[in-house]
Amino acid sequence: MKQAQDWSRTRLAMAGVGGVGGLSLWALVELLPDLIDNARLLLVLFIVVIGFFVVLMSLVGPNPVRRSVLPALGLSSVVAMLSLLASFRFAALEPFVDAVHPAAAVFIIYLVATPFISVRLEHGRAHQLDYDKLFQTAWGMIVRALAAVLFTWLFWGVVFLSDALLGLVGLNIIEEILEIEAMPFVINGTVLGLAIAVAHEWRAYVSPHLVLRLFRLLVPVVVPILALFLVALVLSGLDDAWKFFSETALLTGVAIGGITLVTVSVDRDAGHQVTLRWMVWMVRALAVLLLPVALLALWGISVRVLQYGWTPPRVLAALCVVNVLIYGLVYAVLALSRGAWMERLRRANVALALWSLALAALWLTPVMDAEKLSADAQLERILEGRATPDQAAVWELTHEWGRAGQQALDTLRTTADYPARTQILALIERAEQSDSQWDFQDEIKQQKVPEQAQELLAMVPVYPEGQSLPQRAFEGLHSYQMGRVRKGCETLTDDGAPGCLFLIVPFHPESGLTEGLLIYKTDRDTLEVRGYWLEDGVLVGGVRPGTLIPGTREDIAETALRDIREGNYEIKPAQVNVLTLGDTAIFPNN
Repeated sequence: MKQAQDWSRTRLAMAGVGGVGGLSLWALVELLPDLIDNARLLLVLFIVVIGFFVVLMSLVGPNPVRRSVLPALGLSSVVAMLSLLASFRFAALEPFVDAVHPAAAVFIIYLVATPFISVRLEHGRAHQLDYDKLFQTAWGMIVRALAAVLFTWLFWGVVFLSDALLGLVGLNIIEEILEIEAMPFVINGTVLGLAIAVAHEWRAYVSPHLVLRLFRLLVPVVVPILALFLVALVLSGLDDAWKFFSETALLTGVAIGGITLVTVSVDRDAGHQVTLRWMVWMVRALAVLLLPVALLALWGISVRVLQYGWTPPRVLAALCVVNVLIYGLVYAVLALSRGAWMERLRRANVALALWSLALAALWLTPVMDAEKLSADAQLERILEGRATPDQAAVWELTHEWGRAGQQALDTLRTTADYPARTQILALIERAEQSDSQWDFQDEIKQQKVPEQAQELLAMVPVYPEGQSLPQRAFEGLHSYQMGRVRKGCETLTDDGAPGCLFLIVPFHPESGLTEGLLIYKTDRDTLEVRGYWLEDGVLVGGVRPGTLIPGTREDIAETALRDIREGNYEIKPAQVNVLTLGDTAIFPNN
């Protein structure tokens, strides 16, 4: 009876916490922006309020509400102050929010710190670093949250179906309730809090054990795949390693997944870890294989940085890779050691978690100012001539890297002599006048059109033989289209000829225009066909020509290039009926 009363109190408390949290979120979104003009104050309030309720709902259950309030408020306030500090890297708040990487640091802080706080509240200071309790608490929080979110989705499904059912008899009660501004927020929070409370009450059934056992089944699948990948790489003489500079995210994700599988396999203590001999060796092998994967990720990000310099996303990627490498190194050393290596790995996981927490917190401080590091690195590349105007991160310095970017621009303006100074200053001026990065880059590309058009004119063969196009012919094509044609030309046919050509065809002899088809290979191993005509010496049109045979594809077989070069084609009138309306003739696919 007493347990039922305790459960009822917990349910009411969690429903109340969730409802107040939902109401607070509504106020933050709908009311406070009209009352508070200071964007940074709004940021602090948003992080404190949202963080407070998320942490509080994570702590309550194993811990009573009254004991959880202050720790939740303390953690959310610390995160808010760190975020406020980081926001001053920018003159305005919007670029800080758009940067995304500060949000990643905030997420890591909450994810790692909350289980430590919960264990200390529930078991006392003496056990706050107890891996058994930290493991069970962390995974318990994740499973409760997932179960609650799934139930909340189900609840809203029932609500919408009920509304539709009542609507059949003309009753709009549910719709009218939901139209009250704050009501959806309050209901959502209340249901979520109630679901978390119930999930905790039935933790013996809604436990992480099933999830962890399912994860373990992946170990025998992942180990052979990783081993095969590494063996194939070695047998290739590492010739394929150069590709990994663009696959750092994939390799890092694989390593993080492997770390997770090792962690769930060693579990919380010796009584729950894997015990089958072959599975123990599988886990040991996975722990060792993580190190070369992490090294490949480090190689990938290193090549990228050496080629293009630092940017905030690359700084974040490098930090993640280094962290994964540390995990991989520790896991490999412990897995190769004798004795109770799983026990030592569990103890190491506590230290590694605290290390990750410290890195996430430092990311929001001047110690790890990604924008400053990136701006200084890109400035150095420009001043030393290692970055051409095309490669210079002018847009990022102007719009995305805050005060550090503006300081770099001031240096570029005041420095008297460095390579391509005139072009760089012109790009800076253009970036300051552009509303979007796409417009800025498109304008730059369009300025190169005359030069690209001349290069393309030399690449595209013109048929019939003896025919030619004017010098400015390809200036009518957009830079993006010229890039596609150029790529097609560089893709040779089976007989070694360029994968492109321009065929002059008098489709409308009475018009007096020079008309023709531009044909080039695509990435799909097909041919793209575009119809053009000359106006003032420039190709215009670019339309896909219609087919007179129903069902025929617009891209024709590759043999067409060879047939055209060898003259195996005819030009003749099309025998079709057309609908004539005055001077206009209409036919299908025209």
